[in-house]
Amino acid sequence: MKTRPAFHIPPYAVFQPGRRPFRYHNPRPKTIIVDPDNYDVRAGPRCLEPPLSNRQWDLLYLLWINRQRVVSRNEIADTVYTDAIGGDGVSEQAIDALVRRLRDRLATLTEAEVVHTVRGRGFKFVG
Repeated sequence: MKTRPAFHIPPYAVFQPGRRPFRYHNPRPKTIIVDPDNYDVRAGPRCLEPPLSNRQWDLLYLLWINRQRVVSRNEIADTVYTDAIGGDGVSEQAIDALVRRLRDRLATLTEAEVVHTVRGRGFKFVG
């Protein structure tokens, strides 16, 4: 009868003779790079594919250029939803759905949560 090892070796472990039994390889870096000239979002050598939609890109760029402060929902409505007159026709649910879709897309690149919610204030880019 075959016995199981005392510990589980994950499939992504890299064995190195003469050193520690294995080390973990993290395929997703924690920071992202926003390139406004090429409309690219990268994490390490990987580029986000397929590209972000126009509204997702506008939201990410707005948060990225204002990363030192919290961006309010009203500012997001005025800047991202330019087709709505002054952002008046934009609901909070629409903004929340856009932020959720952006977070889901960025989660394919990095493990860290890049867009944080500041309760009662808005959103902040922390990547």
